[in-house]
Formats: sequence, structure tokens, C-alpha cells
Amino acid sequence: MNNSGFVTTVRVYLKDRYGNTDSFTIPVNLPQMEAHKYYYGKWFRMDGLTGTRMQCYKVDTINFKK
Repeated sequence: MNNSGFVTTVRVYLKDRYGNTDSFTIPVNLPQMEAHKYYYGKWFRMDGLTGTRMQCYKVDTINFKK
């Protein structure tokens, strides 16, 4: 990620192959659209190295500051 003077707080929504869902909120140093593109479609392992893999299916902007 670059330091572009933007701080966007996003909520990332995840779903595993069984339909279980999870989410997390994180501030990133990106404009809103770049933050959405960065997370959307990516896979995350939610419970350490052996946890379930979950894919981002939705990203919401919680806060945006320039």
C-alpha cells in the first residue's frame, strides 16, 4: 500500500465455501475505490495458519479522510 495522504476505513465481508461469514474493519492508506479493489475477491485465513479460508465478497466504506 502507498502513503497517498488518504485514510479510508473499510469493513471487509468474508464467506467460506460452506456459507459461513465473518468480517473485519481496517484503516488503509488508500482512496476509497482503491481500497475496495484491494480487498474484493481476496482470500484470507481467519483462524491462524490452519483456519478456514474465506473470500471477500463485499467491502463497505466506514470512514474516509484526505
